[in-house]
Amino acid sequence: MVLVSFSCLLCDAFRCGALVVKMSCPPSFSKKLTFESSEGVLVDFVSEQISISKQWVKKILLRGGVWLKRGKSSLKRVRKAKYPLQKGDLLEVYHSSKIEDLELKDLCYPVKEFSDWGVWYKGVNVLSQGTKYGDQNALNRFLEKEKNKSVHLINRLDKEASGLMVFAYSQKKARQLSKVWSHERTVKTYQAIAKGDVLKKFPKGQGVITKTLEGKKCLTELSVVKSCKEYSLILASLKTGRFHQIRRHFEKIGHPLLGDPKYGRGNKNKEGLMLQSSFLELPKMRGEDIIEGELKFEVPKKDQLFEVFKKMKNPSFKN
Repeated sequence: MVLVSFSCLLCDAFRCGALVVKMSCPPSFSKKLTFESSEGVLVDFVSEQISISKQWVKKILLRGGVWLKRGKSSLKRVRKAKYPLQKGDLLEVYHSSKIEDLELKDLCYPVKEFSDWGVWYKGVNVLSQGTKYGDQNALNRFLEKEKNKSVHLINRLDKEASGLMVFAYSQKKARQLSKVWSHERTVKTYQAIAKGDVLKKFPKGQGVITKTLEGKKCLTELSVVKSCKEYSLILASLKTGRFHQIRRHFEKIGHPLLGDPKYGRGNKNKEGLMLQSSFLELPKMRGEDIIEGELKFEVPKKDQLFEVFKKMKNPSFKN
């Protein structure tokens, strides 16, 4: 009889891939640490101080949840496990057990690409840019890895919203496009699905919401595309740019957007927030070699909220 040790069997199982050990996810935390030794590396120090495995420290690093401040320099995101630390370095480490890694290549795609800038479609639940907890689910980080270069956001969308985002692939183009974006002739149009029949509030099918936000004047133009008793498909454009302006304005008139997790009651929706940056018109600016002529972009019809609206139940449309 041949006796085989348990350790040998275990090694064989690992080599054959028959045994997979899954790292248990640590609970959420945020920690601020100060490195007091004369020398050391980041992964060892964080693992020891927070009492989590080095494998999880590396995962948090890749997700973008580790920040470092050295001397008078500003806080910066670090990703290298073997990053050499110096005495006095300040570290901030953020981890959320609720964050799941998304496959951004399945949720985002280019609408139109140019040599030094592009217009992209951002899917629901994708971040425009990272937070202190990480940037693995952020479109700008996805593009940085895809293009292997710095990427500059020209506009942002709420995580829960979908639609068009503009990115510049150089600082010069970012400055130019920022001018275009803030120009009065730039038109940004959103599709939204609101709770209830908005035609009761705007019987002519169009109007302007003028509710103040934070004591400041705000204007949201709207037109009702289709409506029924339960909900309405809206086109909205911003004449001012306040925080969550469209979402807050529709809540204030008693027609919160479907699926809005923050504003409104009785407007839950399993498919998420029904707000999309669907159409964009960029003007040609005189004296600026920014873009060649006026450009218009739109979300492909298959992903527009109009297609979602057509599939919704009980659409006794009025128009």
